[in-house]
Amino acid sequence: MLFSDEDLLQWTRQTLSNLSLSPKKALGQNFLISKRVIKRQIELAELKPEHVVLEIGGGLGVLTHAIRGTGARVIVIEYSKKLADFLTKQFQEDEGVKIIQGDALKLEFPKTSHVISNLPYSISTPITEKILLAKIPKAVLMYQLEVAQRIIAKAGTQDYSRLSMLAQAFSIPRLVFTVPKNKFYPPPKVNSAVVTLQRKESNYEQEFIWLTRELFQRKNKSIRSALKRIHKQMKWGEIEGFKCLQEYLEKRVIQLTPEDVYNMIKCYLLHGVEFPIKKG
Repeated sequence: MLFSDEDLLQWTRQTLSNLSLSPKKALGQNFLISKRVIKRQIELAELKPEHVVLEIGGGLGVLTHAIRGTGARVIVIEYSKKLADFLTKQFQEDEGVKIIQGDALKLEFPKTSHVISNLPYSISTPITEKILLAKIPKAVLMYQLEVAQRIIAKAGTQDYSRLSMLAQAFSIPRLVFTVPKNKFYPPPKVNSAVVTLQRKESNYEQEFIWLTRELFQRKNKSIRSALKRIHKQMKWGEIEGFKCLQEYLEKRVIQLTPEDVYNMIKCYLLHGVEFPIKKG
């Protein structure tokens, strides 16, 4: 399936033309045309025949073929009906590939050992949160370079965000290599990067999700200011009554580490606070 990069580019153009498909910017449809990049993604995943891989955004199936070359099974979620139909026909005789047409943000993820995906850039942040909460052991993901840099950013730096905190709380993230924009068709406006997320044990995940969502709505405020608003909204009483929060109050939200947030959650639970989260 994988030819030279030039052949892959021509095949991609011709196949899209045959399908009467034009890549949609709104859906983040930029098709990878680099044999070397795909090979490195597969190597990073360290796949074995007993593994089951989730691929989000199967596109024309180039990465799917490479995954199957390792013997691992693949479950592909593809949003576009035309592309899903194309993939279904392409892999109709391969029992190791299952194609699901639908929105990956809305569908329940199947139980898998890996996620390997050239993510649609338009959904990279919410889909990363979903991947992390699905507790999939290992992910090899392509992002816009600026998103990849946010994922590994340190607390207090300009790139630090809620995504940074979630990724570092629930996994060990690593930016492995960058991918120039000319390795895609059509080329996006920015370069990309491949990131691995090695899932790690974590507690209080739903509380963490809720509290960080509330805090990062006020990310440039002090913790004192942000918590006062949250306490008032939730009727949790005065923050001065929570002694174990005091060491964090003069920090800004973007200075909080995942460990800080875990400690804050434990403080609230110690005081009998119930977070407004769904149980089970």
